Formats: sequence, C-alpha cells, structure tokens
Amino acid sequence: MDTSPVNVCVGAGIIFMSVLVLLWHRQGSMRRRGPRVWPIVGMLPSVLLHVNDIYDWATEMVAECEGTLRFRPPWMTNMFSVVTTDPKNIEYILKTKFGNYPKGAYYKSIFDDLLGDGILNIDGPEWERARKSMSSVLHSPGFKTHIMRTLERSINGTLVPLLAEASRSASPIQLEHILLRFSFHNMCVLGFGVDLGFSEIGRLELAIKQALDATVLRFIAPSGVWKSMRFLGMGFEGKLKASMKTINAFTGRVIAERRKELSSDGRGRHDMLSMIMASQSQIDDRALRDMTLNFVLAGRDTTSLALCWFFSLLHKHPHVEDKIVSEIRRIVEVGSDLSVEEVKEMHYLRAALSETLRLYPSLPINWKEAMQDDVLPDGT
Repeated sequence: MDTSPVNVCVGAGIIFMSVLVLLWHRQGSMRRRGPRVWPIVGMLPSVLLHVNDIYDWATEMVAECEGTLRFRPPWMTNMFSVVTTDPKNIEYILKTKFGNYPKGAYYKSIFDDLLGDGILNIDGPEWERARKSMSSVLHSPGFKTHIMRTLERSINGTLVPLLAEASRSASPIQLEHILLRFSFHNMCVLGFGVDLGFSEIGRLELAIKQALDATVLRFIAPSGVWKSMRFLGMGFEGKLKASMKTINAFTGRVIAERRKELSSDGRGRHDMLSMIMASQSQIDDRALRDMTLNFVLAGRDTTSLALCWFFSLLHKHPHVEDKIVSEIRRIVEVGSDLSVEEVKEMHYLRAALSETLRLYPSLPINWKEAMQDDVLPDGT
C-alpha cells in the first residue's frame, strides 16, 4: 500500500471536504427559519443581497422566526444582535425595563462624529435634561407660531407653485426628492433660523447625506477596521471627515453670527438655536451645534418619508382623499391663514397620517443595548 505523505494529505483533504459538504447539506436541510448562516461570514451575505429591499426582507425573516431573530454576524465582529417585532418584547424593552436598554456605548461611538452629545445619541440623565430643554422650546407659543409661518411661506411660495406647474404641464416629478428638499429647507429655518439659497442648501444636504451613509457603514465594518480608517482618513471614513468639515463650518458660522446678533440688539427670534441661546446663556458652541443639528436631522428624513407614503396611499385610496379635502374645507376659510387650533380640529387628517406611519414607519428600527443580562418575555 502506498502511504506517502502526498497521498495521506490528499486523502485527508478529501475526507475533510466530504465532512464539510455533509454538514453543509445537513444545515441546509435543517434550516427552516430565518436567513442562511454561512461559515465565517454568518448572515452578512444575505443582508447584502437584500440591501435594496432590506426592510421588507427583514420583516419576512423575523416573521419566519415567530417575531424574534437572532442575528449571526461575521466571525470576530461585535455585530451579534437580536431583532424582534414581538409586541410584548417591545413593551418590555421600551417601557417595563427601559432603564436596562439604553442606546449604549457602541451606538454612541458610531454616531459620535455626526450627532455628538445631541438628544439622538445620549442616554440616562443627559437624555432627560436634553428632552426637557428641547420640549420647552417645541411647546412654546413663539415656536409654534414660527412653525406655522415658516410652513405657510414655504408651501405657498415654493411647493404649491412647483406642483401646480407639474400638474398643468402633466410632467412627471420625483416627489421624494422634492419633499426631501422641502423638509430639509424648513428644518434649517426652524432649527437654525436661516433661509439658505439653492446652492448652499444643496452643499449642506449633500454633506449630511454622505455623512449619514458613511456612518451607517460603521455598523457593517468591524470596529477596529473603521477606527483605523478614521485614523488614516481613508475610504468612507475619509468622506465622513470631509462631510463633517462642511457641516461644522456651516453650524459654526451660524452660531457665531447669532451670538453677535443677540449681543448687539437682543432681538428675539423663535428658531430652535436662538431660543436655546436665550434660555441657556452659558451653553457652549459644541452643545448648541449638537442640540440644533440633532433637531434638524430628526425632522429631515422622517417628515419627507412620511409625506411620500401619505401621498402614495392617497393615490391608491381616493375616497380617503375626498374625506380629507372635505374636512379641510369645512374647517379653514378660503384665503385665511391656517392656525394651530384649526389643525388640531382635523381629526380625520390626523388619523390618516397616523395610519400612514403605522403602515410605513419613518424610523423602522430602534437600536437598544442590554446593560445587564436579561430574559425577554418570549424567552430570548
């Protein structure tokens, strides 16, 4: 019998490959629920294959797993997570044991460059203080009036004429892009008190989009990889650095101008930045930047996405559109300015918007981190 090292190695290799194939087929035959788990890379290939329909696919996979999916990440990464849509689990995490489930240090490290210590990126007592501070501004009569005036000016001066022209000429339009620009422009006016020109708002919007895209990639790349790329200023981390330079230059300029304006004549503005400055005289520029930028980012995509789905659903359900138009005509006098009180009377419109958000939530994922070992109501 020939027992040379070459033949032994070949034989061992064949046996090893046969065992792998056997285990692979066994895993395939046993896989009944959720995405396929690949050797070394875990479930990541399945995620990458469904980037363009990630929410629909994730919903289907979680449903296969009866409401809770254990995500298996690539080997040697810290992406292990549990994805749940079980109402009992959600209530437990967001209410019953809220204190045990903050966003966590991992989430904060990923968004730190963009969000800093803003309300979207903090937990615990800091979050409570930021929420109280922003809530006092949002519920003030001056800010509510500022919202109504800003929207009326933007809708009547820009949005309605643009849509009317498209309707007159029967020209197709990218409603998503129009509403995104509309929302971003209004959030800048409400947050920073500035009415940006077309070119400047375009540069700022592009910088924010690139910063968000690069930040999301940190969830996929291992921490050591993206932190090394950040140190070297290469790849998507280089783009993030360049985008943040544009964003910080804009916010720094606006804050400096507002401080100078308030110190010279003390005029009372009602945008978020000015009202925070007026109520917190000792607040530093970084904190002002974080609070105001977080406010703008929180309303940018969420508002435009909700409006896109709302109009899409109205197109499919014209009887709902008829009822909304009838309600508006009953409450608002033709030619008069719309008031906050009149908006509060539009119960059917509010219900239609709420149903839109239920069907197509603008924020479909809520990231939380368990501070202590715990067992969810479904046994996870």
